[in-house]
Amino acid sequence: MLIELPAALQVDTARLLTDAGFEVMTSRANFEGLQSFHPHVVLLNLAPALLSCCDFLSSLRANQATKEIRVIALVKGDAEARARALDLGANVAVPESVHPAELLAQVRLQLREAEQVERLERELERVVDHEHELQDQIRQTAPLKRFSLLALVGGSLLVISAVVFSVVSISSRRQTNQVRNTLATLQRSVLQQQEYLSHVQKEREEIQRANSEALQERTRMTAERDQLSKQLTNSAGSSAVIEQLHNAEMRLQKLEVERNASRRIVEQYAPSVALLHVAVGFRHIESGKAVTVARNAPGENTQTLTLELEGGGPELRLDFWGTAFVAGKDGLLLTNHHVAEPWWQNAEIKPLLDQGVRPVITSMHAYFPGLTIPLSASTVRISQAADVSAVRVADLPRSISALSLDSNTENVNGGDAIILIGYPTALAGILARVDEKTAKELMSSPEDPDTLLRELAKRRLIRPLSTQGHVGDVRPDRLVYDAQTTSGGSGGPVIDLNGKVVGVNYAILNGFAGASFAVPAHNARELVSKSR
Repeated sequence: MLIELPAALQVDTARLLTDAGFEVMTSRANFEGLQSFHPHVVLLNLAPALLSCCDFLSSLRANQATKEIRVIALVKGDAEARARALDLGANVAVPESVHPAELLAQVRLQLREAEQVERLERELERVVDHEHELQDQIRQTAPLKRFSLLALVGGSLLVISAVVFSVVSISSRRQTNQVRNTLATLQRSVLQQQEYLSHVQKEREEIQRANSEALQERTRMTAERDQLSKQLTNSAGSSAVIEQLHNAEMRLQKLEVERNASRRIVEQYAPSVALLHVAVGFRHIESGKAVTVARNAPGENTQTLTLELEGGGPELRLDFWGTAFVAGKDGLLLTNHHVAEPWWQNAEIKPLLDQGVRPVITSMHAYFPGLTIPLSASTVRISQAADVSAVRVADLPRSISALSLDSNTENVNGGDAIILIGYPTALAGILARVDEKTAKELMSSPEDPDTLLRELAKRRLIRPLSTQGHVGDVRPDRLVYDAQTTSGGSGGPVIDLNGKVVGVNYAILNGFAGASFAVPAHNARELVSKSR
């Protein structure tokens, strides 16, 4: 449904959509017309932001029958106008100078996203139904004897929903194991699937948003150049227009150079960048016994985690993720200190350590693109001066080469283009990039992270993400840049357009997309030299 679009754009867009097989209706900002047509996507003109159109969008989002309709808003080109449109409820905001072909692409994108959301909702409903079936199986095993399994460490480290299950004392060990297996299946299939499905959906939306923004920027700059070319023809060679056209062509050329260089660097260096999975257990310092998860006694708060040293529950294990890359001979990798030792400066784990226990790495594995099995890893050396660590993997294939570390910090300047390679959000980020059928298949059976990762590796589906940006500030102890990343991207290489690693990504500033931080390459070089 096209609402209040400029006349020429409305005609061209309607023709393109109709030729593509869509049913199209043009209208003014009339809510009754919307309800009678039942569109899947609305293209709404908010440039200028007419009161009638703003009210129309607010009414659309407030109505239960229409709130799920996808809205593409046309706005003025500035960030404030885009933000206002998104605040009003638009799914995406595009400049009013947009080409009809891009609007067609946006319509298709919005329809695909809506279809993905519907599929995920159906999958979540299936998972909930599965949970009810498993609970019924447990209840039928025998009369009541209640215990609870729990729950939450550090707010986000270990998540197991607090559910009270009804079971009985069963003399048969086989039957007891069946009940325990059923409980484990229930926890993994419901809780992990729900969590992963949510993360996967968010990652898909983020990837699509980033691709859409890049397409919009390239389209905007191309349209600006074409417009200036027309002005130059009509202005008989005006020097001001010539200069503007030259600047526009230079910006577009720079964008293309950076894009092509990024593609080349990612293709060449991504095989040397691994997902690092670190599993951590805990031991009592005095006795050396493993810390286990205990069952709560009757009347205890089921929203707290009870730990014990001599119980029959499972050992407490926390999973952490990061990125590492080959930086030396004999399988030497670089990552962050806080990845190799996840408890380092970790305020969420500190309360546990204060109880007289020590962390122990139970396993560390590196998953490389193209390899069908993980490589066992171990920490070699940790820097005392920066958040960087060296780890070593066994049996690294010779085909995986080391990345070159820049030897001179002075080669990095503010404004330089860089590429960041890594595994932000770890499993969710990987699953978000596989096709929906495969993702559903992988998550249809309850699996622990190790098993799921090994299956992804077996199918050669583990690949890093890359983001582009520019250096904002260069300091002796850090680089500041705007290439976006998040948890799981720690330890990734920051690479300049010459293919040199200029830093090791280690932190982001929450709430501010322009601030990611890296340890300068000279700190990493020192650690590599000491680790040989």
